[in-house]
Amino acid sequence: MKQSEVKGASDIQEGRYKVRKIIFFIGVALMAIGIGIIAWFFIQNNKSEQEMLKFTLEFMETLEEPVPEKILEGDTIGVLEFPVFGNEKIAIKEGVSNSVLNVAAGHMPETEEIWDDSGNCAIAAHNNTFFKNVAKFKVNDKIIVYTRQGIYEYTVFNIETIKPDDFSILDDFPKQKVLTLITCDFTGANREIVQASGGMKIAEPKDI
Repeated sequence: MKQSEVKGASDIQEGRYKVRKIIFFIGVALMAIGIGIIAWFFIQNNKSEQEMLKFTLEFMETLEEPVPEKILEGDTIGVLEFPVFGNEKIAIKEGVSNSVLNVAAGHMPETEEIWDDSGNCAIAAHNNTFFKNVAKFKVNDKIIVYTRQGIYEYTVFNIETIKPDDFSILDDFPKQKVLTLITCDFTGANREIVQASGGMKIAEPKDI
């Protein structure tokens, strides 16, 4: 083999080595970025859970306080309890802005309030924090809602997956009380819906 051919083969081998080295370092960098993103989401979710727990405890401790004359966005208006998930409790705040949904479930202002005599009360939350168990509900599961107006019990009757542009789930129920829980599925392309009816007052705040 000529010297020029040997040198050419050596250059090709060295070039391949450099390419493999670059690919290796790119892979390591992407892996580090991925781990960093996962860690960031874990930290943020944990922070959200801690904030929500604080609002939940504060509300339950002040359940007997007088009903406020006016409700503003960001006010804590109640607490959801899911007996089927170990009596998990989740604070409900008024509104569905990012600042609200980062620390609690949010009541959609255009829908009825939990304590109204009839209608559809819609509550939304993220599926990676406060409504991570919503898709696991089954028909006839109970949902308890604590408010300063009273403690109410609902029974799940509908579980479905809908498209984001399907707003029929917010339709009013003029002759009955319905609680609608809304969250995204894990793809973000659909909405997981749980509806519960009843809304019977089972206790007064002073009885808790």
